[in-house]
Amino acid sequence: MTARSPAAPARFLRLPLVSLAIFLGFVIPVKSPVGPAPAIAQEALRPFIAEARPILDARLRFEHVDQVGFEHNARALTVRGRMGAESGAVGGFRLLLEGDMTRALGVEDFNSTVNGRVSRPVVADPDSERINRAQLSWQGRGWTAVVGRQRVVHDQARFIGNVGFRQNEQTFDAVRLQGSVGPALAVEYAHLWQANRIFGSNSAFGAERLSGHLVHASRSLPFGTLSAHGYWLDFDDALAGASNRTLGLRLVGDRPLAPGWTANWAAAHSQQQDHGSASDDFSLGYTELRAGLAHRGLSLSLGFERLEGDGNRGFATPLATLHAFQGFADVFLTTPPDGVVDRHLVVAYRRDNLPGLGGLRLAVRLHDFEVQGSPTGSNPTDLGREWNATACMHPRANWDIVAEYADHSGFRISDAPTGPGAVSKFWLSTVVRIP
Repeated sequence: MTARSPAAPARFLRLPLVSLAIFLGFVIPVKSPVGPAPAIAQEALRPFIAEARPILDARLRFEHVDQVGFEHNARALTVRGRMGAESGAVGGFRLLLEGDMTRALGVEDFNSTVNGRVSRPVVADPDSERINRAQLSWQGRGWTAVVGRQRVVHDQARFIGNVGFRQNEQTFDAVRLQGSVGPALAVEYAHLWQANRIFGSNSAFGAERLSGHLVHASRSLPFGTLSAHGYWLDFDDALAGASNRTLGLRLVGDRPLAPGWTANWAAAHSQQQDHGSASDDFSLGYTELRAGLAHRGLSLSLGFERLEGDGNRGFATPLATLHAFQGFADVFLTTPPDGVVDRHLVVAYRRDNLPGLGGLRLAVRLHDFEVQGSPTGSNPTDLGREWNATACMHPRANWDIVAEYADHSGFRISDAPTGPGAVSKFWLSTVVRIP
């Protein structure tokens, strides 16, 4: 593959500001000694500043990790702050600028992936400071275009997401177009040239160059919403071997059964093949099945998820929000070479407007993992069990307090310990956002 110019990402990153300058050049006429043109231009631009909104997002979190294979546990107290602003709209155009910074606060007994403390478990929240988003957007006639550094999240973020759980967010340098074709069909195309990953500004793996093309479409149907996706990802750097093409469909829906009762469901399948700089040939599948019931604030769901492996590699989701899937302990951030099957049960409860607590969300998740087995038909093998618990309070409109726990029992294959073994994790966070 012909290498792309390292200067290309920087050149494209300047595009939002160049576009803004061109735009202002059109709407601000040269000052004239006669006529009302300057006043008209000033009035036309007034919403750009007057209707601007601030962006503030601060999260303080304590994380504890107890993992087999490490003599010492990991303890981390980190803070993440984001500050920025989004302008008002002028002619459909808006400008958004946002910076972020992550810092450890005294409790630094953890491997941040860049601090060299490899004798302790990983807490992937390294110190960092960088531009998180810098985008110019236009909206009109049912279409939206965005260019620059931005969030891109598709469906439930199983393949393309922002990894919002970690302190350093994943964003993309991209150009994206969204719109509607008719009353029920939504379409989106995005071209990515850099993924700004969760490892932050001080890591060699903090940015991944790529040529990525994302196509997504969704349509409302009587029995749910059907979405289709096509992702062509050709990575240049650390992820080059994981380059792939993924095509798939997903159906999600719900329906009232009786007063206060609702059924919900989801089904998905994707097929992944080698693409671009992939290190070898492969063809792997992904399957999701889920069914649930909800009664007022209580819900119950059963799910099945399978990521195939061929003995050499597993189905890859390098740009996903991985923490949200296959257990909060993050044991399967990379799919094992022989694949993985996850059977899970989720019980959740929610109440709003509780005195002194505001909103309350409680959830327990149980996972049972097995080896998927190679195409030649090997027998499923135990990959362990995990349970997760979450409690979230919402005392104010922009304030959350969240406690989470994950316990993975570890696993054995052919009576020999493999993988990370047993691990337990605990998080306590508080988040404030404006707006």
